[in-house]
Amino acid sequence: MKYLLIVVNGLIMLSCKLALKVPEFKTAKTELEEQVLGDWYRVDDDLVLFSTVRSGSSPHGEADPVAMARLNQKFNKDDLEELKNLGVLGEQQDGLIGFVPSQRSGYEGKDPAVQRLARIVLREENEDRQVLWRDRLGKDSAHELTLEQVRATWAASQRKLCKPGQWYQDTENQWLKK
Repeated sequence: MKYLLIVVNGLIMLSCKLALKVPEFKTAKTELEEQVLGDWYRVDDDLVLFSTVRSGSSPHGEADPVAMARLNQKFNKDDLEELKNLGVLGEQQDGLIGFVPSQRSGYEGKDPAVQRLARIVLREENEDRQVLWRDRLGKDSAHELTLEQVRATWAASQRKLCKPGQWYQDTENQWLKK
């Protein structure tokens, strides 16, 4: 009799469980998960513009060269900092980025990928700086600054922004480590 009650009780519980529908739980995906899985379609205009910096084209027609230069600088910022930290690139006294002589920095330059990246970042950063300098000169009708003054001011501010271990040229063209 005892076993019969256990079997009947088990059958009743099983039938109740089958009769009840267990709700389905759905978890919200993060934006990253949605992007990876393909459910996320919203792409911000800045991101589209940012992704086209290297290609030189813009989805919105011709872009403002100053805005593109600033955006490109943001894009290259991490690479530029890493190359400065390695001693490959440094701030020159003329306001441009330059290769630090290997005998000064101790960087041998044996990695071709680093050298290739350094050439790209150097070219792009120097082009971007020149665009910004020309823009500054165009906006300064009252003070009549010269390009040399703008470059010298830029170079001085960049020297101050150098982090410890990074290289820069002083006004005498000597490479110094901060």
